[in-house]
Formats: sequence, C-alpha cells, structure tokens
Amino acid sequence: MSLLMSIVFAVLVFEMTLLAIMLLPLPQGMQRSLVTTIDSLLRNSQIRVGLSFIALIVSLMFFDAMKTSFPHKDSSFAAFSAQNYPVTKTIGQSIWDVRSKKFYAHRNMYITGAVLYLMVAIYFNDLLLSSIVRNKEKLIKATDPKAKQTEKTSSIEYEKLQHELKLKEDDVATFKRQLNGMHAEYQKKADDSTKVAEKTEKTTDENKKQK
Repeated sequence: MSLLMSIVFAVLVFEMTLLAIMLLPLPQGMQRSLVTTIDSLLRNSQIRVGLSFIALIVSLMFFDAMKTSFPHKDSSFAAFSAQNYPVTKTIGQSIWDVRSKKFYAHRNMYITGAVLYLMVAIYFNDLLLSSIVRNKEKLIKATDPKAKQTEKTSSIEYEKLQHELKLKEDDVATFKRQLNGMHAEYQKKADDSTKVAEKTEKTTDENKKQK
C-alpha cells in the first residue's frame, strides 16, 4: 500500500472510531460536550477548508480507482484471440499484471468510497445528536420541580418534546442498523478481495517457476 493510501486508510480508521463514539449511549453531559466540540470544530474556517481539501482529494482518488477498476477492453488481446495466436508466457504474465492492477484499483475504490460515505454519515449524525441533546435539555427543564416553580410548561409542549425525542432516537437506531449492514458488506468485500489477491499471487508464482 502506497503512502497516500496509508494516509487515506488512517483517515478511514479515525472516522470509524469517531462515528462509533458518537453512536455510544453516553451520559447527557458527555454527549453535550462531544456535540459542542464537533460543532465548534466544524464552524472553524480553517478546519472546514482542510476537510474540503481532503474530501476533494479522496473524491479524485475514488473516481480514478473506479476508472481503473472498469477499464475499456484491450484490443491487443482481442487481436491475438481473433487470429488464433498461441498465448505465450509473456502475454500470460501481462494478463496477470492487469488483473493485479485491477484488484488494487478495487481495493482503493472501496477504501476511498468508505471514507467519503463516513464523512457524510458523521455530518448528519452530528445534526441528529445536536437535536437530541437540545430536546433532552428541554425535557429535563420541563420535568424539573425547581424549573416548574419559575417557568410553566404546558402539557401539549411537553408531549410534543417527548414525541420529537422518540422520533430522533428512532432515527439514530435506524442509522445504527444501516451502519452495521454497511460494515458487514464492507468486510465481505474485503475478504473477497483478499482471497482474489492470494489466488493471483499464487498463480503468478507458479508462472514464474514454470519460466
């Protein structure tokens, strides 16, 4: 793995860790501190420029890997097959080189795609958590006996807050299920790619021994 892809993979691990922390059932104070910290970072102009630059670079890498993963048909091999030429070891080796490049392109496409997906997921999850924290604080104030002495809250508003909080919690639960499904699919793709790579390396070694 190249240095650039190693950095992208490190970003992917950081995003997965951050998203896992955001989805944990943290206490109200810790959850409020986490949301406040993330919001303050996102409001920073320098950090926003850096995130935009990272998103642009990763997007270019994603489209480049996708273009390499689905190349146009090579006319040279088609000409050999059409004229019934024997496939030599050099041509066979070239075929395996092309397949290896295609495998690495698929790997890069999965990693960069996951980085972009988690970047969007973290942003929308932050919006959901911010709304949940605000509604919880309103609910705590509405049910606090001391607060009732200074501020009267109608029962209609109280039920509305409870309903909104339940909707937001349902959204978070749905998001968790989607994230688990994406993680399982990503793990399956990674396992399949590893098996293909091992098979490719084994075949390449056998071809070299035959030479």
